[in-house]
Amino acid sequence: MRADSVVLVGLSANVDQVRLVVWPRTSEGSEVTSVVNRDVPPSDGYLKAVVEGLEPGSWHQYAFFVDPGTDDFAERSVIGQFRTALAPGALEPVVVAGTHGTNGSYKPFTALELTAQHDIDIFLQLGDFTYNDGAETLAAFRAAWRFNVDDPGYWAILPHAGQYVIIDDHEVMDSDALPGAPSAVVEAGLQAFYENTPVLEGDSGSYWDSYRWGDTVEFFALDCRYERDSSANQYISVEQMEWLKQALSDSPCHFKVLLNSVPITQWPAVWVMAYDRWQGFPDQRRELLDHIADNSITGVWSLSGDFHVASVGLVDTTPPDNAIREVLMGPGGNKGNPAWTLYQTMPESVAPSAQFDFFFGLPTATIITFDPVADEVFVEFFDDVTQQVLFTNTY
Repeated sequence: MRADSVVLVGLSANVDQVRLVVWPRTSEGSEVTSVVNRDVPPSDGYLKAVVEGLEPGSWHQYAFFVDPGTDDFAERSVIGQFRTALAPGALEPVVVAGTHGTNGSYKPFTALELTAQHDIDIFLQLGDFTYNDGAETLAAFRAAWRFNVDDPGYWAILPHAGQYVIIDDHEVMDSDALPGAPSAVVEAGLQAFYENTPVLEGDSGSYWDSYRWGDTVEFFALDCRYERDSSANQYISVEQMEWLKQALSDSPCHFKVLLNSVPITQWPAVWVMAYDRWQGFPDQRRELLDHIADNSITGVWSLSGDFHVASVGLVDTTPPDNAIREVLMGPGGNKGNPAWTLYQTMPESVAPSAQFDFFFGLPTATIITFDPVADEVFVEFFDDVTQQVLFTNTY
C-alpha cells in the first residue's frame, strides 16, 4: 500500500477471465459504489494488479470475480480489505502486526488466526513465509506456496489487512545451501515469491523500497539475503546501502522502521552462526548504525524475524546502538529455536536482562502501535494457545 495506490494479488485456477472490483469499506447495508472494476488477466493462474487513484488513509474492500460475460458474477474470491497509507503530513497512530517463520509442517498457524482478531493497519511478513527447501522447479515452488498458504491462519490474516513482505532464505532454500546453488533453482524460487506476494521487483533486480505513512512512520523493506557476497564482506549491495542511508536522512517521519529478515542486534556469544546475520558483516553493520548516530536520526526501530523466537531488546547495550530497539515478531509456526530451551536454565547467557525486556520461544501474535503525537511505541505479545498477554510495554 501507498497513499494513493495498492498492489493486489490472487490465484485463479483454470479460469481465463477474472474481474477485480475495489470499493470503499462501508457499514453494513450502505450503498456501495466501486472505484475499480476491471479485468485482470491471469498469468499461469496468478493475478497481480496495481490500483491507483485511491484516497490516502482510507479503507477499501476488494474481491476477484469470475466474470461470465454478463452483469452477474458466477463466483468470487473471499473479500479482502486494506488501508492506503496516510497522506503526507498526517500524524496519527499506525498499528502493525507481524510474523516470521511459518513452516507448513507445523500448521495450523494459530498465531495468525489470533492476529486477525485485532484491528491493525498493516500486516508484516518478515521472512520464511514458506519453507520450500528441496524444491527445484517452478512447479515445485508453486506447489509449496499453495500448501503453506492454504491454512486457516493465512486465510484469516491475508484478507484482513494489507501487507509488506520481505524475503529470507527458506522461500528458496536453507541459507547454508544458497551459496553456489544452481541459478535456475534460485530464479524459480524468486519468481514464485513475486507471484505469490504483492511485492514488485524493482529496477535493481530486487525489491528494497520504503513506504511512508504520513509523517508518522516510514517502513524500509530490506533485501538482506539475495545481495550477499561474503567474499566482498557485503551483506547488502552498495546500491541498497547508499539508498537506505539517504532515505533515512531524508525521511520526515517521526518513526523510521527497518524491516529486516535477520536481526541487526549484537547477540551474546551463545548465539552461533553470526555469519548469517548483520553481526557477521561488521563493516556494513557499523556503516549503517554510525550513519544513524552521526546524523542524529531519531525514532529508529528494527523489526526482524528468522530466529524462531519473539523478543524486544536493544541493538546493543552501549552507545550509540542502545538508542535503537529491535523486535523479533512472531514466530508464526515452526519447531522453535534450541536457545529457548537453554534460556530456561541460562537466561542471562541467552538474552541478558540488561539488553532484553522480553524473550519467548513459542509462536506468538505481535502487535505494535506507533503513536507520533505521544512519541510512544506500544508493544504487545500474545500466546497463540491461551491468547493471554505475554508481554506489554510502552517505550
